[in-house]
Amino acid sequence: MVAEHIDIILYVTGGITAIMLLQFISPRFALKQFNQIELSSEAALIFARHWALMVAIGGGLLIYAGAHAELRVPVMLAISCSKLSYIIILLIKFQDFGKKMMVGLVFDSICVALYAIYLVGATSGAAS
Repeated sequence: MVAEHIDIILYVTGGITAIMLLQFISPRFALKQFNQIELSSEAALIFARHWALMVAIGGGLLIYAGAHAELRVPVMLAISCSKLSYIIILLIKFQDFGKKMMVGLVFDSICVALYAIYLVGATSGAAS
């Protein structure tokens, strides 16, 4: 079922992921509105802005992979690693940030699960 709709899954999850472009444009506003986090350090804002751009680029790659089947496996592997590392960091620091970032935690967990289901099917189909 996931494989049949992977293009739509990539368009939707990529589009939602690309929304991080808002944090790149206005990091103070986005962090405050979506995560109840305020950064005062200019260095922290630079890192928040850069991280947001990297995530948004990943979203763009997911959208692109939705239309280009030959790129799906490498793009989904790379983005899964990124999202999984974010999930692990949030789970380790759950007491400090997990509750504030629950929407992202749940969304990225769903993405990783869907991508894993697709990738397992794609790699097992290639092996036979």
